[in-house]
Amino acid sequence: MKRTSLFYGYIVSIYIVALLFFGLFRGVLLFNHTEQIAEVSNKASMILQAFWMGFRFDTVISCYILLTPIVLGFFFSLFQYFPKALFKGIFIFTCIVFSIAMLVCAANIPYFNVFFKNINASIWNWIDEPAFVTEMILKESSFFIYLIVYLIINFLFCFLLYKVYKYFWGKVFSMRKYRRLNACFMCCYSIKFKRGKVFL
Repeated sequence: MKRTSLFYGYIVSIYIVALLFFGLFRGVLLFNHTEQIAEVSNKASMILQAFWMGFRFDTVISCYILLTPIVLGFFFSLFQYFPKALFKGIFIFTCIVFSIAMLVCAANIPYFNVFFKNINASIWNWIDEPAFVTEMILKESSFFIYLIVYLIINFLFCFLLYKVYKYFWGKVFSMRKYRRLNACFMCCYSIKFKRGKVFL
C-alpha cells in the first residue's frame, strides 16, 4: 500500500511541476503586455481571473496527459509491483508530451502579440501555405527569443522531472531492498530454528 502511495505521489509531483512551468509561460505573456494591462482599471482582479482560468485549462491538459500513467499505476497496484521501467517510462513519456505542450505555450506568446488571441483551431487555416508561414517566422527575429526561452524552461522542466523520478524510485527501491533483507533474515532464522540453533 505504501508503494502505491509513493507511485501516486510521483504522479501528483509531476502534475505540480507541470503547472508551475505552464505558469512561467503565462508569466512571460503577462510581462509582454504590461503596458496594455496598465490601462485597465481593475487589473488585479482581471489578472487573477486570467491566471485562474489558465490554471483550470492547464489542469485539464495535465490530466489528459497523466491519464495513461494513472491507468498503468492502477494496473500495477493490483499486484503491488512497481518496476523501475514503469517509473522511468513515465518520466520519459511525460517529459516528451509536456515538452510538446510547452512548445505550444511558447508559440502562443508571439502569436498573441500579433493577433491578440490565443492559439486555436484557426491555425489550421495556414496549413496550406507552409512557405508563407516559414518565411514569416524566419523574418521575425523575436520568434527566436521565445524559442530560446522555451529551450531553457523545457530543459529545467525535464531536469526537475528527472529529480522527481529519482527521488520516488529511490524510495520504492529502498522499500524493496528492505523487504528482501527482511525475507533473507527470516529465512535464515527459520533454518536455524529448525536445527535447534536459535541465536538471539
